[in-house]
Amino acid sequence: MSASNAGESNSSDLVDLTSNIGTWVGATIGIIALVGVIAPFLAIQASLSDNNRAMNAVQDLPQKYVTRGYRLTKGLRVLRRIRVPDLSPGYITNAPDTTRLVPLRAALGRWVLRPRDYLPWNTGWAKLAEVIEAYEVRDAASNSPVELGVKGGGTLEVVNSRTALVVNKHWILLLGLLGRYGKRRDKGVLQRTGIRRDFEGERASIRHFELQTEEKKKEKKVMRESTAFEWVRKKKDSRPWSPTYHGSRSSDTSSDESSFDESDSEVISLRRSAYGEWTLDKKVQSKIHGATGTMQDLGRHKGSWSYLTSISFVPHTARETFAPGTLERVDKASIQTLFWLANGFLPCGRTTEGRQTVISMESPAGEIEASDQLFRDHDSPENLPAFSLQESLDIPMSMGNAMKCLGIPEPKVLQFLPIHTSSSPPHQRGDNEPGTSDGKRLDRNQEDHSASGDEKDTPRIRSTTLRIRGPWVHYSKYVGEASWVFLRKDLERPLAVLLGLDWDDWGFLIQKDQFWISILKNATAILKQDTVREPAFAGSLGLTSQMKAFRWIVRSKFHPQKLADYMNLDQFLSTSVQESEVLPLRLALGTLFIMDASFRGAIEKVCERLSKNTEDHSDDRPESEKLAEEKELLEDLENIEKDYWKKIAPRSEEKDADSDASVSNDDEAEVTEETWTRFSLRHLDIATLELFRIEYELDADPTGVMIKRWVPEWEQNILWDHTAKSRALAERRKEDEEKRVGVLEYEYTSKQLKWYLDEKTKTDSRSWHLNEDLVRAPSSERTVVISENEIVLVGLWAANRAALWLSSQDSKPLLDFIEDLDPHVYVL
Repeated sequence: MSASNAGESNSSDLVDLTSNIGTWVGATIGIIALVGVIAPFLAIQASLSDNNRAMNAVQDLPQKYVTRGYRLTKGLRVLRRIRVPDLSPGYITNAPDTTRLVPLRAALGRWVLRPRDYLPWNTGWAKLAEVIEAYEVRDAASNSPVELGVKGGGTLEVVNSRTALVVNKHWILLLGLLGRYGKRRDKGVLQRTGIRRDFEGERASIRHFELQTEEKKKEKKVMRESTAFEWVRKKKDSRPWSPTYHGSRSSDTSSDESSFDESDSEVISLRRSAYGEWTLDKKVQSKIHGATGTMQDLGRHKGSWSYLTSISFVPHTARETFAPGTLERVDKASIQTLFWLANGFLPCGRTTEGRQTVISMESPAGEIEASDQLFRDHDSPENLPAFSLQESLDIPMSMGNAMKCLGIPEPKVLQFLPIHTSSSPPHQRGDNEPGTSDGKRLDRNQEDHSASGDEKDTPRIRSTTLRIRGPWVHYSKYVGEASWVFLRKDLERPLAVLLGLDWDDWGFLIQKDQFWISILKNATAILKQDTVREPAFAGSLGLTSQMKAFRWIVRSKFHPQKLADYMNLDQFLSTSVQESEVLPLRLALGTLFIMDASFRGAIEKVCERLSKNTEDHSDDRPESEKLAEEKELLEDLENIEKDYWKKIAPRSEEKDADSDASVSNDDEAEVTEETWTRFSLRHLDIATLELFRIEYELDADPTGVMIKRWVPEWEQNILWDHTAKSRALAERRKEDEEKRVGVLEYEYTSKQLKWYLDEKTKTDSRSWHLNEDLVRAPSSERTVVISENEIVLVGLWAANRAALWLSSQDSKPLLDFIEDLDPHVYVL
């Protein structure tokens, strides 16, 4: 019994052992099959996924944003980590996000750009993050560094084997303002001097290229001819771009700046409506260029990327952005200033509570041409629409969202708004201010049309004028039309802020308005005159090295070289008046130069005198001898007139007594009424004929004049002699006037600026009233003496500052680019 039991127990253990061995063998075979078959299958499937292919396409040599992970097979890496910056901290859905992107100190500080190497990365979003890191922010007061506070943990989307970083569109706006992005013909690339100055692009040394011999050229030509296709797609020719100088055929308008760039392309994009419907739509992929790179709106793509707009970013290299030897580039203006200028506002100080004050540069009442009611100069003054600077409480919502994201504090906004006519007495609008522009109005015959019934058919002449009348300024867009009235102190305030801008060497993005363009373009007319571009004028003021600024068309497209020339001229003019007595009056005189045509005309006359050779001392006679000569000429003219009337009187009496009698003098012949006598205008002036009351008609030949009778020889001699003496006297007085040097005096007590045409006699003078709020006077009990050379420098300074504004880069392309984007975008 025990033996049989022992045998059964051994048999049972053997079966269990065999069963266990079989189980382990099966498990081992299963594991081998799992590792050898299923694992490779899963690995192959993972390597073909969008995420893996997108990660493999990312080039990040320093492993800053995407780590390399661990390699299992070729093209397969695992455990890769993503560490991208969070450039959209409030990103949840496609909704307005007002999360602050930069701190307040960064918005008010100065941004410093340093060179950066973008070769370790091949994705636009990584290079965009590098551009942000390339900026260093310094506090405006202490110059201490300011931390931007950009954290990690950003959203990196992977779709269709590509990666894209979700970025708040206001980061695009911020970089666009700092980089001066827009429709730029220079593509934002730093232009360098080379063999071809009109070539757009990066310049390389000629040593980098192999110079081909004639034999190699012939070999390549034979090879091309032997392997040529029957049909060849030709590359589109691009016209060479050249700067716009005076005399070129470039358009002198500002509207061309907002046109589509030649790099814009039209593509068919797939769009999804709010109800889920898919439609094909043609869209222009707008492209903007800046000093730091190029951005292009790619629209929405099929797939999950259709939820947000996609953009591409290609940065410029350090050689394309920085001049040789430059280690950093400091912005003179803060983000706050750049933002307000781009949106059409002028920052002008702070209130007592510390709020930033800005003035809207928008036209007071829209387009002048759209006005239904025209106000004429002879209408009663109380009927003219009047405007003043008043506080405005509303701003566009999109602008408010951008302010919150960029950390810009709420400002106090001033805007030109209508004022009630009863708020100011009517006589104050129409009366001339005593001592202002000689108390004279402009010639009405040059401004007003006749009040006849055909006035509606008469075309209006575009001639913008500003007329100072007491505390008011009348603005006219067309000849004969006084459309608006402004308080003088309110209109001078934005002009003074505009003149006082601290211009940057990259310029500013400015929203231009036709109202201010029409005012400023009159001030820049002096830069277009031939007398200002004369070498003698440049030599008299020491402007020889700055004459390049006068070759440009003022209102043409933005050009970096034009900005550089204007900045060079501005630095010279600002330095010239830095140590003179005119410095405290510079803003007041600059605004007067823009607003008063008579003041500009007086400065232009001085420019004409300076343009002539001031070293010509051909007439060095004493002053008494010159006065004696002038007195002698006057006596000769008087004697000639007396002699003429003495001889013509008997002839007139004989003609009245007997109209049919013959002329008794031997030197006279019998004539008929059909006889005409012709004189050349080279020897006879029209003024002489009018003085002696002789009827005449202009000849068909513009060099001659016809008298409807026979003129005897004695009368011809008198006419010629009178013309010769008159021309000699006019030339004598013209020389004296050209050599006469004037002087200006400003009295702080009366606030009157007097321009004496003769510094020695101080008899003939003109006077203007200056705005005391713009005078930075150290004392109020003295008189400042200003030379005519100094006032010319101030006039050129104001004109050059106006030219800087008119020729600056338009901000509309950048603002339109941002407006077309979603609140958050994909940067590919």
